[in-house]
Amino acid sequence: MSTEPPASELPSRAFAILAEVARAIASGTSLDDIVPALVRTVAPYLNCDTFLLFLKQGEGLRLHAPGPGRFSWAVPVETVRRAGQAACDLAENGGEPVYCRDTAADPRCRQEDEELAAAAIRSFAALPLYTGRERLGVLVALAKTATDFEKFAPWLDALAGEVALGVNTFFGRQESPFPGLAPQRELEERAELQARVRQVQKLETLGRLADGVAHDFNNLLMIISTCTQMLQEHTGSEVKARAYAERVQHACTRAAGLTRQLLVFTRKRTPAPCLLDLNPVAEEAVRLLKRLLSERVELIFLAGANLGPVKADPEQIVQLLMDLCARAQENLPQGGRLMIETRAAIIDAQDLSGRTMLVPGQYSMLVVMDTRAALPGKLLLARSHSDLALVYAVVRESGGYFWAGHTPGGGDLFEIYFPAASEPSSYGAHPEERRGSRSETILLVEDEEALRESVSEYLRLQGYTVLEAANGEAASQIAREHAGPIDLVITDVVMPKMDGPRLVGELAKSRPQAAVVYISGHGEHSVPSVASLPKAALLQKPFALKTLLRTIRKLVA
Repeated sequence: MSTEPPASELPSRAFAILAEVARAIASGTSLDDIVPALVRTVAPYLNCDTFLLFLKQGEGLRLHAPGPGRFSWAVPVETVRRAGQAACDLAENGGEPVYCRDTAADPRCRQEDEELAAAAIRSFAALPLYTGRERLGVLVALAKTATDFEKFAPWLDALAGEVALGVNTFFGRQESPFPGLAPQRELEERAELQARVRQVQKLETLGRLADGVAHDFNNLLMIISTCTQMLQEHTGSEVKARAYAERVQHACTRAAGLTRQLLVFTRKRTPAPCLLDLNPVAEEAVRLLKRLLSERVELIFLAGANLGPVKADPEQIVQLLMDLCARAQENLPQGGRLMIETRAAIIDAQDLSGRTMLVPGQYSMLVVMDTRAALPGKLLLARSHSDLALVYAVVRESGGYFWAGHTPGGGDLFEIYFPAASEPSSYGAHPEERRGSRSETILLVEDEEALRESVSEYLRLQGYTVLEAANGEAASQIAREHAGPIDLVITDVVMPKMDGPRLVGELAKSRPQAAVVYISGHGEHSVPSVASLPKAALLQKPFALKTLLRTIRKLVA
């Protein structure tokens, strides 16, 4: 039995699993294919044992085959069915999802204790399935261990939407449990599901393309950036020449930010939390959003005062705001006003109404709201939207709280609470550069010739001895033939003949004392973890030469 996924993996995993579920349902031939697809794709990540699908029949619900009989249980199938029915009844009676982490301690389960205990069920989730306003049935996830299903609430809501769409698509191929729905509706639902799968496939292709483009673009930016930084150091008092160089460098920095956002959007980046102030991060998101939103949407940013620093990944917060604002724009087809606000908040027990998971304390808040009038009967957490699941996961990863509701005028309102940290913000700050002897030997491995030459020249000007190699094989040979020490290896990650991680593995045998700096223009999904190495660091291209210098001094000091 696998454990619950780490919070840092939720955004990318949530997207990938929902995409796989959509593909599995679209490629299936009947309702019988839905539960096995869920057990195969979803159960390992939720740490649950199986799923049961109860569908509407007359005034009640019935368990749809295949049921749990296809899976290994130490109790009779009928016992498992009764346990699932007990969980199903709770959701059916309330009309809302039910999450139970411990059946023995949950007062809602007292009447169902016998059925749940007989099947050794410790926790469950019961998710109503809807098509429009009509309830189709209930999807039940059962676990023999204590699983915190509520942690995945918006994600499970999106999953229920995928399953409901599949149920509504397939029922027409057999005796219909929903006789009120017309065959035309079946065809429309099937076409919608297939279109969504094609869109997922396009997004996956776009992600791969974005990663490759970002790599090449970052290499080019790194060459330009390196040359302009060296130009700035050599122009001395020539004020106009320095101003031109600084302008080029500023453009490189902005372009680098765009490639980072591209990689964040395609979920090809590992979260990197740090202590930060929400205001400058929100301002960066606003600059991006002004290029993306329709001219009919007025974007307003209100920066709060006295915000405490929070620990979060700044680029994830930017992406979170982009997700919420993109959702809001869909609700404003005729235009309107969209507002992003930051606030400092002190929450006490009297402020917790409707926010049961929030605890009293000091918070820094992000608020996103629009002026859309609420549509009658519209569910805020729409069952076909996975974007809120990704937002929810990012917030939970930062130890925060996400609340969704409506403004008094009927627009969407999202409040995100980040616990305030006691330490000062470190976002954008750099420690003072440490001075000292720079006589170390560095092995620089980079297949982009112009970039290798520029960085090499800069390091030599700083007093280092530099050995250059165009790929891993050449670097390995240089290391074997070099009689003196090699204090540091700076290597690209993806290279022809031999990549960076393999090279580092070989050098660790003959030169275990050498520190390592990986440099990469790819998304961080392709970059090895540096946590297992005693002296290692990772720099994403394009990086500032002074950043490289600080990193070297930190590793070889």
